[in-house]
Amino acid sequence: MDEETKAHLLQCVESIEKEGLNYTQHGITHHSKHFDFTPLTMALKAYVDGYEALNAANNWDAMTAAWMNVGLAQRDVPAHVAQEYCRPDRAFDPLPSFNEAVLPRTLAFYNYSTGRDSSWFPLVLSESVGLGVDFGLGRAGREMWGAWGSAGGRGAIFDLAAVGRLDEVRTLDVTLSRENLKPVAPGIGLGLS
Repeated sequence: MDEETKAHLLQCVESIEKEGLNYTQHGITHHSKHFDFTPLTMALKAYVDGYEALNAANNWDAMTAAWMNVGLAQRDVPAHVAQEYCRPDRAFDPLPSFNEAVLPRTLAFYNYSTGRDSSWFPLVLSESVGLGVDFGLGRAGREMWGAWGSAGGRGAIFDLAAVGRLDEVRTLDVTLSRENLKPVAPGIGLGLS
């Protein structure tokens, strides 16, 4: 990439980091510098923290409600996060590095609730069906890939760890992008002084 393009992109990155972006979601205007993983992380953490007690008490309604909160938070993720959930080549256990050279651009998943492939987008939501209404997605292992009508099970702990790691890696990616876009001083890296 030529220096003029790099300078323009660096200016865009720095502007977003300084001023953030405005966007409207669910009729509410937000201002953010980057995607906030907190709602998804908190929903997964609440599910994981309550799982053992709810399971021991056979409180399936509360467990399902907690898992649907995960699904509702998943509705708001950007495409690159949805694509990590939908990757056909690996799961969230063992914990991925999230720095592979290629991110498969797929948004399809096998939906165990319907017994067929589904697409993450467009998001379908009604009183009775949709992500966060009758299912949430889990990626703890290949055998768990897809959607559940009731709950994510113990595997949600791996999803929680993976979402935390993905947040860390994507935040670092912005820093690395900024460094890669900075102009190189003449002679630097060429063994010249």
